Amino acid sequence: MCDQGTEVIFRSNGCSVRDLDTGKTVIKGIRTPNDLYVFEEGQQQCYLSKNVEHWLWNQRLGHLSFSQIREACKYQAVHGLPDIRISDNTICKSCQFGKQTKTNFPEKEGSTRRPLELVHTDVCGPFRTRSPRGEGYIILFIDEFSMMVWIGLMKHKDEAFEKLKSFKALDENKSDHKIKCLRFDRGGEFTSNENFNFCEEHGIRRELSIARTLQQNGVVERMNRTVQQMARAMLDESGTPATF
Repeated sequence: MCDQGTEVIFRSNGCSVRDLDTGKTVIKGIRTPNDLYVFEEGQQQCYLSKNVEHWLWNQRLGHLSFSQIREACKYQAVHGLPDIRISDNTICKSCQFGKQTKTNFPEKEGSTRRPLELVHTDVCGPFRTRSPRGEGYIILFIDEFSMMVWIGLMKHKDEAFEKLKSFKALDENKSDHKIKCLRFDRGGEFTSNENFNFCEEHGIRRELSIARTLQQNGVVERMNRTVQQMARAMLDESGTPATF
C-alpha cells in the first residue's frame, strides 16, 4: 500500500489509509477484540483495482485468469501489456463468482487442415439480463482449424438461421474457403427443412450430436461457458445483478 503512494496509520481503536497526493482517506478499518485491524467491507478491492496494475489488466481482459496474464507477460503476447508481477495467491472474487464450474469436458486434438472444414455452432439463452437493444440469446460459430469465434446477438431463437447465412457469407468472403461441415446439437434451431435444404444446396455436411451428450459438441459448449463467465464477472464487478 505504501508503494502505491499512501500512508497507513494505526490507532488504538482503528486504522486508516491516506492518499499522500490528495490528503484524502481512502480506506478505514476497525480494531477487533482480538487485536486485529480489519478494513471495512468492500473498500479494499475497490481501492486496489484502481491503483494496482494487475487488477486493472484483469478487468481490461474480461477477467482473464492471473496465470494466463503471467503467461501473456512472459511471451509478450499482448501489445502494450507491461511486465506485471503477480503473486501466486492473488484471487479475484468476481472471477470466482463468474467462473465456478462442476467438471471439465474432455479435450481432443483438432482434426482439420484448413479454415471452415468444420464449424461448431450453438445457441445459448434465453438470459434474464438482456442487452441494451433487448437481445436475450447469443449464437456462436467456431472454426475448428483457427478456433476463431463469431458471436451473434438475437432477440428470438428463430433468428439462428439468418445468423448462419450472415456468418457463411462473411467468413467465406474473408477466408476464400467454403464451409464443409456444420456441427450442432438437436436444440431445434438448425433441424428445420429450410436449414436442411440450405445445407444441401451449398454442399454443407451436417453433424448432429446425440441428445443430452454435450461433450460431442464440446468446443462450442465450452466457449458458451467462457462467454457467460466473462459477462457474469463483469456484471458482478459493476454491481449489476448477474442473472442468467
